Amino acid sequence: MTWRVVRRAPPAPPPYTTREVRVAAPGATLAATLFVPRTATTKHAAVLILQGSSTNLRTEYRFQADQFARAGFVVLTFDKRGNGQSTGNYRRATYDDLVADARAAFDTLASQLEVDSRRAGVWGLSQGALIAPLVAQGKAAFVVAVSSPGMPISEAAAYQDSLRVAWAGRPEADAARAAAAHRALARALSTNQSSAELKALFASTAREPWRRLTGLPATPPADEELRGWYWLGRTLDPIVWWRSLQVPVLLVYGEADELVSARPSAERLAAALREAGNNDVTTRIYPRANHVVRLVASPLAPATGRWEWPRPAPGYLDEVLRWTREKSAP
Repeated sequence: MTWRVVRRAPPAPPPYTTREVRVAAPGATLAATLFVPRTATTKHAAVLILQGSSTNLRTEYRFQADQFARAGFVVLTFDKRGNGQSTGNYRRATYDDLVADARAAFDTLASQLEVDSRRAGVWGLSQGALIAPLVAQGKAAFVVAVSSPGMPISEAAAYQDSLRVAWAGRPEADAARAAAAHRALARALSTNQSSAELKALFASTAREPWRRLTGLPATPPADEELRGWYWLGRTLDPIVWWRSLQVPVLLVYGEADELVSARPSAERLAAALREAGNNDVTTRIYPRANHVVRLVASPLAPATGRWEWPRPAPGYLDEVLRWTREKSAP
């Protein structure tokens, strides 16, 4: 076989520029990047990108920012507090801290000369979608919520860890015990049980053979972390946050989501929005797609018989851009 090297022309520059900005948040300074279409001779619609709980750097959302900027939106992405070039402590932050950070980032985006603040909205994934209604309240023109938990956070933790235990081949009883451990921990946190009692709960699972497959640590977290978003947040039911949101909402899920029970979450959030009088609610659930709306082969989405590169679910990107353009029109 003969290989031939072909020299291709360098790619054209993107149709947008970027610049670094700093966001002054309560107790932290957030490093952020602004994406501005080169055609920004008039004020543009804008999108704030809100990340998931384990993808905390703005560089991890370059793809989403690029998509929106190419579609004509001004976009802001930022490193979460305590990550990348941002100051602060992420593990000890509360959801109030994360919401305050995101609202400060939204204000920074809306204040840019190229932005029509009346047409600025929020796109969030997972944790970012969870807090999106609180960030958007009184500020945003629309919300795109991708894989937002529609159940109490403790139930999402029980769901995802029970799946991990079952998929690893452990007995069904072990999966049930993993789920029960998360629910017991949430009850203990919500009733303000003592530090010693909470640590006893962690200790009770430390030697379980299925524990290493879950998000339960072998040693109890520090008291400061137990009061942060990761643990105390499990006592929250996000449904109350959505009931006060009166802007257009697009709820997006992958049917094979391994972290959030997709269809029940979508139905519960959509019902809460409509019961509160918000009738501009659109729901999309993409077959065979996972938590980040990519096609996967898993026990929740059986293989088609041929190998495929991981790729966005067909129609997902186009649908989000079409909907966002429509809801941010002048």
